[in-house]
Amino acid sequence: SRSGALISEITSLTKMHRGRYIERNRITSALSRAVIVVETGSSGGSIRQAETAFRQGVPVYAVRPEDTDARAVAGFEGLTRMGATPIDAVEDLSVYFGGTQGPGARITTLADFL
Repeated sequence: SRSGALISEITSLTKMHRGRYIERNRITSALSRAVIVVETGSSGGSIRQAETAFRQGVPVYAVRPEDTDARAVAGFEGLTRMGATPIDAVEDLSVYFGGTQGPGARITTLADFL
């Protein structure tokens, strides 16, 4: 509560609209070590975020859908065609981000890396 940063291109008085979220994503991906897309269709905000990250040289990872939901599969396949690295298991994140998987290590969800 006593430290941190607020980074914005707009003031608190600026009216929000859908396009502002895409603008905000440019900042969040630029400040990120990587972008991990958990699920998306073939269009929308997550795809836009990934495209922005690719342009910025930020690595993009896509979690392979566990089910056969056509929308999720299409989004995953689109991301991997763009160059996203597929994530098949939580352990993949450990490999990509230098985590450890030894005695006492417990990684159970993607949230453990966020």
